[in-house]
Formats: sequence, structure tokens, C-alpha cells
Amino acid sequence: MANPLLEKINHIVTELTRLDVVTMVGAVALTVDSDSNIKFALPNDTAARAIITRVNLVSGDIQNVIHPDFVAGDLASMRDFHSAQVTQGHEVIVNNIKALRELALALGDKLKA
Repeated sequence: MANPLLEKINHIVTELTRLDVVTMVGAVALTVDSDSNIKFALPNDTAARAIITRVNLVSGDIQNVIHPDFVAGDLASMRDFHSAQVTQGHEVIVNNIKALRELALALGDKLKA
């Protein structure tokens, strides 16, 4: 049987290496799982449109999926909003990693004492 604490730590570390930003407009089905993660789905018959950005913070790879309406259509202004969210999300993760590093160093110092 796997150690639940180690599984949780592994999940957290994995999540720290990836930034996902999703901007959706239209009918979207949202659910929240037991870990308070928001899950979304586009119904097959919807006219919902989305921009999705995934940044791998380890390799630096950036993937984008952009509906054409966000490029030159009626949702072009939402593209700037999405871009700002990506920038803000990256800053939050960088700050969280710094805080975790400081916590780990402090715990290491306490264990040495």
C-alpha cells in the first residue's frame, strides 16, 4: 500500500511544475472534485470558445490552443485578459516555489539542531 503523504507530496510537486490557464466563454459545465480542483467540460452542442495555455516550468515548453474568435473576432480583447492571467499565474508559482524552498531550508536547519 502506498503512503498517502508521499502520494500527496508527489501530486503537489507535479502540480508545481505545470501552469494551466484556461479562459472560456460560453456554456461550460463546471464541477469541483474532492480536492477542490475545478473541472470543466464543453458540451458537444455548445458554441463555447476557449484559450488554453499550458506552461511546463521545468522544460520551459509553452502550449497554446486558441479559438479563432480570440485572434481577430469578437473576443480579441479577452486574449489580453488571458495573457495577463498567464503572467500573474507564473508569478504566483515562482513566489510559491521560493516560499517552499525557504520552508524546506528552515525545516532542514531545525532537523540539524
